[in-house]
Amino acid sequence: TPPQSTIPSFTPTNLNMIMVRFFLRMAVALFITSAAYLCDAARFSVGGKKVEYFRNVALSPGSTEYDRAVIVIHGFGRDASDYYDSVREAQTVFPGVGDTTLVLAPRFQTIDDGPEDDELYWSVGGWIYGRESLDGQAFSSFAVADDLLERISSNFPKVTEIVLAGHGAGAQFIQRYSGVGAVLDIRCDIKVRYVVSNPGSYMFPTPTRPRDIFDCDSSNIVDHIPNIPTNGTEYTFGHTGVDACPLGNTNITDPVTCADAAASVGIVYDPRTTDLENGETGLCVIKNVGNTNLRITMTSNHGSSAAWMCERLYDKYRYGVSDLPNGLNYTSLSIAEVQTNLVNRDVFLLLGTGDISRDVSPKPDRSCEADTQGLNRYERGRNYRDGIKAFDCSARTTITTVVGVGHDHHEMFMSPQGIMLLFIG
Repeated sequence: TPPQSTIPSFTPTNLNMIMVRFFLRMAVALFITSAAYLCDAARFSVGGKKVEYFRNVALSPGSTEYDRAVIVIHGFGRDASDYYDSVREAQTVFPGVGDTTLVLAPRFQTIDDGPEDDELYWSVGGWIYGRESLDGQAFSSFAVADDLLERISSNFPKVTEIVLAGHGAGAQFIQRYSGVGAVLDIRCDIKVRYVVSNPGSYMFPTPTRPRDIFDCDSSNIVDHIPNIPTNGTEYTFGHTGVDACPLGNTNITDPVTCADAAASVGIVYDPRTTDLENGETGLCVIKNVGNTNLRITMTSNHGSSAAWMCERLYDKYRYGVSDLPNGLNYTSLSIAEVQTNLVNRDVFLLLGTGDISRDVSPKPDRSCEADTQGLNRYERGRNYRDGIKAFDCSARTTITTVVGVGHDHHEMFMSPQGIMLLFIG
């Protein structure tokens, strides 16, 4: 049985009592459906446009009747209403628990969601990591979180604790934000905690990983490349095929990338008219592998003797911090400042012991960068906790496990452990 970390604000005795009461009241909570909360949809202005969100009380003018706030970030499917419903349902399980909690669930739209002309939207994966919106405003998704924290501080004077919670992609958002999030001008009596549940990967504070980074390379490809530098390379060589490059790093838009890649293997990038033009999307591909006339092109095609070539990004943002602040426009924090945040901020890893599949949908990140952290979400969570503690034993990162639960945000938030972290601890 995996070890469980103790959350300082409650005891194992309290947990047992809550679990008993939890099952007695679960039947009542199950009658609550998302239809009950449809009227809680609204929009707020931020970054020169608007963002859709769900709430149990409006951000403005606010209220003096709430002493805690939960901001829940949706998963990859951007189903903010479903995440909001889960947290609101968890609020009803125990009498008096969560009665004075403000619940907010922003929705980070993409172009596929059909945003209105006056709404912010991001790329499909960009919102997860704090990238800029694509609507002309270039507004970071992390800056939306900044705005929510500041509004709560200003408009809810009795709120003294804010919980930022997420599951899956939303947990990736929260874990990165716990490191790079700005030091905001919020009231000094407000405590912010971060609940990170079953993310696919983490932003590690140092280059150290539990699994060897060289597992990312395909040696049979490298062996056929003449003049390969003996001191290693910043690039990963993959087998031919669509999955050769690490997930998320296959598309490039700047031919300079291919020039750098060519230089790393001792050849010169010689642009051809068949290469993609600057601004288009393609891949760096090594052609003629195994022959003497190697060349690198920027193309969307490959042949039987070609190998994709991708920059090795295992310790760059979003998996690490080595290229910050340059790797993320949102932040100006130095690497040392980000590391300090990761150590000093209260981060609670809420992990399902059943979230161990690599093949069942939704599949975890299976890139080599992610695999250096572990082979499944549960393993990566434990490895991250060990890594941050090895970096600084005073790190305020703990693990709470939910036994037998897989990649399911509803079950995680509705568990006694989830309720404690959201509304009690």
